[in-house]
Amino acid sequence: MVLLTSTFCKAQDFKSCIVYQFAGKDSSKKHISLTQTFNGWGQVISETYSNYKRSSAEGNSDGIYHYYYNDTLLIQQLFIAFNKDTTKVLYWYNDRKQRVKEEHFSCEKRLRKDVKKGFGQAGGCVVFGEDFEKNRTWMKTKEVTFSYDDKGRRIKRDDEQDYTCFWQYDKLNRIIQEKGYHYYNKLAYVEDYQYFNGGYRYSTIYYDQHEKPEVPKYSDIELSPIYTYTFYLNKKGRITSEEITTEKNAKISSEITQYNNKGRIAKTIYLDAKGQPEITHIFEYK
Repeated sequence: MVLLTSTFCKAQDFKSCIVYQFAGKDSSKKHISLTQTFNGWGQVISETYSNYKRSSAEGNSDGIYHYYYNDTLLIQQLFIAFNKDTTKVLYWYNDRKQRVKEEHFSCEKRLRKDVKKGFGQAGGCVVFGEDFEKNRTWMKTKEVTFSYDDKGRRIKRDDEQDYTCFWQYDKLNRIIQEKGYHYYNKLAYVEDYQYFNGGYRYSTIYYDQHEKPEVPKYSDIELSPIYTYTFYLNKKGRITSEEITTEKNAKISSEITQYNNKGRIAKTIYLDAKGQPEITHIFEYK
């Protein structure tokens, strides 16, 4: 999936953005869920998450992100969770300032080498604190590479673990298709993009082990429809509404984004299938 516009705070004449969050309609119970700080270029240099949720089922891990730049290029992201576990991403660029590589690292307490526990191990799946090393250690977890065509458009993402992604574009340089392949080179999913006056949409089709499209399932055991994501944009190209529906045109959820008179995000409201607010965020700039 590729979002074509960003929904984060954009700095101009302010140094920070505080995001208040509340569930349902009771704004009296709001709390600070996200605090962002910015550098002079308007780029985020830190984000502190505290019980942040986009919806009742989707959110961010509590902790602090730090972002480091060389001029205007992001070169490192550091995340420190509240339990002190840490992840780091290093970003590499070519002479055209296109990102060509990411290196991912984690620093955490790991299972002792003499412990035969965990998923698929003879000792069982349940592990305890004493099964881990006393000290945290750094480990490289994956490497991601990117490729571009002669027009400078990103056409491939490969991390050798999750999906290898390929993108195709139309004559207006808009993404029209994304394909994802498993690390063993079998087709995993296809996203086809459609554009209309005032927005765009895409649907995700997943494929089985035989590279055949999976049939939507509706049962008490499994719910796996074909989801379509539709984004509506204002005249400045900013997202004002997002809807998720199924192939039966049943609404799953939606999100409304409101802007202030300076074009900054002022409020987002995540709505459930019945149009009732689940999570609201209010943005305050300082």
